[in-house]
Amino acid sequence: MLYLVATLWDYQDPVQLALHRFVEVELLDEESHPPEGFDLDEYISSGAFGLLRSAEQIPLKLKINKRRGIHLLETPLSADQQVVAEDEKYLTLQATVPDTAQLEWWLMSFGADAEVLEPVAVLYNKTHVSFNVPSSLGFSARYE
Repeated sequence: MLYLVATLWDYQDPVQLALHRFVEVELLDEESHPPEGFDLDEYISSGAFGLLRSAEQIPLKLKINKRRGIHLLETPLSADQQVVAEDEKYLTLQATVPDTAQLEWWLMSFGADAEVLEPVAVLYNKTHVSFNVPSSLGFSARYE
């Protein structure tokens, strides 16, 4: 999901507006008045979205079904992303990505079509969702 960070009317507190909820927009011929000292990067880093888990970047290694992950060749997750075709069915992706809840949700959306190979910590955050765990870690079942 994409959000617009804005102020409404004469209020100075920033709010988050989900873009998919907009039905219509109109460009006004009015000057905008951002809150004094507002910095979008600081706003995001503060955890205002509730998505950032830490300031650290995660070295992600992911095995993904080629038909589900082919879009990652055109829309990389990061500047250092590398994708290798393992065989006709799977791709292995390596990228340094932010440690966010959105990353976790995105990974879970692939279900059985993706397997997180690294980092192991990402695997342990999964509760009450179906998610593949690599057999190399000694687990023989899927978490449900």
